[in-house]
Amino acid sequence: MPYARYVAFDICGGILWVGAMILGGYALGHSVPNIGQRIHYVIAAVILVSVLPVIISLARARRAAPVPVPRKNRPWQSPSFGPSFRYWPRADPS
Repeated sequence: MPYARYVAFDICGGILWVGAMILGGYALGHSVPNIGQRIHYVIAAVILVSVLPVIISLARARRAAPVPVPRKNRPWQSPSFGPSFRYWPRADPS
């Protein structure tokens, strides 16, 4: 993507994001009575929603952790691991 196009999308996205946050805050302030007394609940919900993907990915990674391979079954630690040059195609000596 050309840099000029990237910058244009970046600026438009920033303007849309700021506008959405301002309008969302305005709408929330008018729709919930006494929001000033309950703003800590809103902040806690935003933090929870923001951290939730990290918690889910860590839980999935822990659940899908690989089973350790016994040392004798680790071919990459043996001296003979890797490509063997005798099996590589040789150049024609002529």
